[in-house]
Amino acid sequence: MLKKQAMFDCFRQYILEVSLMKIDYYTKYACPLCDEGLSILRRFPEIHVSIVDVEEDVEKYHSYLLRIPVISYDNGEKELGWPFDEKDIRGIVSSFR
Repeated sequence: MLKKQAMFDCFRQYILEVSLMKIDYYTKYACPLCDEGLSILRRFPEIHVSIVDVEEDVEKYHSYLLRIPVISYDNGEKELGWPFDEKDIRGIVSSFR
């Protein structure tokens, strides 16, 4: 019985991971706009957010510092910079489905 349950749990986790939309969220420490953007993103449980701190990578620092917060989606093919709101995020999510 335990083996079946473990297999079921593993399968359920796989389905969850496959069905989640994955985005990269470019941010930095002590950024009120970034915090506001993240609070918007957290309203969407179907989105898996990977936090990217631009201060940890010189190239990303130069590319994103003056533009953060930035959402990168569609495998990095598209970006949405600040300002964005819940309506913008709904549009991104609907394009994923």
